[in-house]
Amino acid sequence: MSPTFVRSFFLFFVTIFLLIDYFPDMPVLSSIPGIVFFIGMIVYLILGAMTKKKNINRDSLKAQGSTIGYIVVVGVLFMLFGEGSQGIIIFSHGVFFFSLFIALFELVRDYSFFKRNETN
Repeated sequence: MSPTFVRSFFLFFVTIFLLIDYFPDMPVLSSIPGIVFFIGMIVYLILGAMTKKKNINRDSLKAQGSTIGYIVVVGVLFMLFGEGSQGIIIFSHGVFFFSLFIALFELVRDYSFFKRNETN
């Protein structure tokens, strides 16, 4: 499996989770049982573990940054146009911002590691 497929799989499920959170009355989404999403996330974790690359390159940094940006932008758009969060992703809670801080910290750390190895 390519890392691009795994990342697309992850973004698909994040988008579905956000749709369910901000638009709970959508008939299409409410008919899907929760176990489908649980199994999907388990499959994602397995695929991610199988395709994990140890090296850091420019493309992986771009993908990591774009994934963070995608989640934030889609969350903000759904917050503006949706009925309000049901509790999964709430921008007013510190947990989201703490998770965002950790993801950005990891991105900066990987970038500095990449720049250090690029100059050597």
